[in-house]
Amino acid sequence: MTVPFYGAEDLLEETPGYPYRISRHKTIIAMAGGKGGVGKTVTTASIGIALAEAGKSTVVVDADFGGANLHQSLGFMNPHISVLDFFTRQENDLNKLLLNTSIPYLRILAGAPGAVGLANLPFWIKLKLFRHINRINAEFIVLDIGAGAAFNQLDYFNYANLGLVVITPEPFAIQDGFNFLKVALLRKLYRKFRKVDEIRAIFKKLLKTDIRLYPISIKALTEEISHLNGSILYEWVRTIKSFKPAVVINMVEDKKDQVECLALQVAAKEILDIDLNTFCFVHYDDNYRKGAKLMRPDLLMANDGLAANDIRVSVKHYLDEDVSALEKHIPNSFWSSLQSQDDMENEDIICSIKCTLWGRCSAQNGGYPCRIKVIGFANQKK
Repeated sequence: MTVPFYGAEDLLEETPGYPYRISRHKTIIAMAGGKGGVGKTVTTASIGIALAEAGKSTVVVDADFGGANLHQSLGFMNPHISVLDFFTRQENDLNKLLLNTSIPYLRILAGAPGAVGLANLPFWIKLKLFRHINRINAEFIVLDIGAGAAFNQLDYFNYANLGLVVITPEPFAIQDGFNFLKVALLRKLYRKFRKVDEIRAIFKKLLKTDIRLYPISIKALTEEISHLNGSILYEWVRTIKSFKPAVVINMVEDKKDQVECLALQVAAKEILDIDLNTFCFVHYDDNYRKGAKLMRPDLLMANDGLAANDIRVSVKHYLDEDVSALEKHIPNSFWSSLQSQDDMENEDIICSIKCTLWGRCSAQNGGYPCRIKVIGFANQKK
């Protein structure tokens, strides 16, 4: 039985090229999630509020066409204008469809909840939307692109200046976050090299690979094309190095949760050959959740809110420094805890020769619990 890799049916989808570069006067941030329920939409609203509080003209965009609800996080029950007016050609200028929020400097392009067919729009229409999003008058545009790894989510994620993947300490969320990153990178590589016959053939071969026995490793793919023209190999490596997403770790309750999610970074480095930065740790906060449920942005980002403070501090770091310095936000104690055997005595997934990564894993420590945890477990042979 052949099991295609996560999102394979979208990876090879033929689509037109990207329209043009994002304006150097604005930053587009794409918020993604491998699964629903991780708090992606609320995090999108919170980051938008934090940017606006910093004096940056900001627009949050509900690009989750199958389940639009970003407007509720900002206090709108039934927005009178939305992206539906753009899709039905009633308005071509997205700037005229923006709604002011109760937060100065923050506006929203609302989605159209319940509109039939919006979840299955042709790609060229969504690409047209992105061209128009690029024309919105704002310094920062934050996209809520919806959960999952359909090719439109992948392309929006890859086209943005900064792609953020929201996860929680739950095993499924960590695994799905990793899967999303993997397919986003594969999509980026395929889009870049789809006209190189040897590379296209490799990607088609992946569709026939049983990933339960042969997990995809970007390092292995790089080795497989190492014989190609030097300029192609150089561009391949450069494309991988240019893939610089970051992760938002939501609903963190204790140090163990932090360590669990940081294992995602170990797996990203070993399997995907990328440096996955951490944008923010967001503590579990009942008041934060209450603000989201009540559609009260003032409660969501209350001045004394624990989660709200996490978001504000991280946004300040992002504005003051550079996305390439995001890894500085991770305290050294988190990394040292990954090396601590005392902290792992009660874990139950043992690093052993049964794992398909055996001999190639930088986190390998035979006889002790797996340091890439859920992802390592998913890569073990039965």
